[in-house]
Amino acid sequence: AEAVGEAVSALDAQLHSLMFSTVVTVGGNAKMEGFTKRLEQDVRPLAPADFEVSVVGPPQPADESAWRGGARLVNSGVLDQYWVTKQEYEEKGHAICRQKLKDVETCLHVRRGGSKFPGR
Repeated sequence: AEAVGEAVSALDAQLHSLMFSTVVTVGGNAKMEGFTKRLEQDVRPLAPADFEVSVVGPPQPADESAWRGGARLVNSGVLDQYWVTKQEYEEKGHAICRQKLKDVETCLHVRRGGSKFPGR
């Protein structure tokens, strides 16, 4: 619950209501009986009284959520130019991996200390 509260508070205040009303559990804990209900009860006191708090489980098996998200990202083609080929690695070593990782971070607008999304 504390992690949810901290994540929401790190966002622009205009998004707090939306975020508290759309918490989705994923991963191994989402499989535990009663986890979603308990998390919602623990998050409720962290939100302002006039905010809706809703915590739901994922629509597909929780252990597949991260894989499905990763597959969608890979299949979108956004990262195609950042793959490291065997030839590139043999020619440039691990330096090419570091360079392409920096390029991916720039592509996805990820910055240290948080992420930067268009419009924020």
